[in-house]
Amino acid sequence: MLDFPPDITFAIQFVAFFVLFFALDRLLFRPYAELLSRRDERTVGASLSAESDQQAVRSLRARVEETMAAARSEAQVQAEVIRRDARAEETALYERAKGEAAARLAAIDASIQAECVAARAALERDARALAEQMTRVVLGEKA
Repeated sequence: MLDFPPDITFAIQFVAFFVLFFALDRLLFRPYAELLSRRDERTVGASLSAESDQQAVRSLRARVEETMAAARSEAQVQAEVIRRDARAEETALYERAKGEAAARLAAIDASIQAECVAARAALERDARALAEQMTRVVLGEKA
């Protein structure tokens, strides 16, 4: 049982406990606590760094999307300008070709009219000559 006053072994155990406690505190507990503290700092630091990097990525992504949207918009505007210019050029080419075709048709029509007049005059001349010849034959004259 318990003896009062305690004997010397109690004092030795008491001193041994505190010596061992301080020795383990310096050799094991403090280095382990420092290791955990450094690990926690690295983990928190890495987590904060990762969050900062993610925010930077989101910001960069937003800027890239804005730039791409602006580029798409500018490309659409330029494409519309090109289409409008192409339509204007197409219309000009069509009108020019139409004018050239009308001029050719007018020239061909004038040529045909001139040929008709010439053919009519030739037919009238030939018809008169034939009529005179028929009249001579009918009247009995020699040709």
